[in-house]
Amino acid sequence: MQKVEKPEVGQILYSSWGWEQTNIDFYQIVRVSDKGTVWIQPMQRVVKEVVGWEQYEVVPGEVIFEKEVLESIVTGKQIGRA
Repeated sequence: MQKVEKPEVGQILYSSWGWEQTNIDFYQIVRVSDKGTVWIQPMQRVVKEVVGWEQYEVVPGEVIFEKEVLESIVTGKQIGRA
């Protein structure tokens, strides 16, 4: 994934979080306002490779349409609350 200079519909973003472990969540931009606020839809996480005990390389999967669309802001490749 590349750094997001200008958010566009269809781009995939990620959020990482956790303590003593890193969890990755993926989102797809479904709407962008003129002010740069984005609306994102959660995506499935797919294990690409097992790299160690309880360590995985993950990639984005399908969009989870039954989940709520979230309003957010984008800073680089990361996302935050609007």
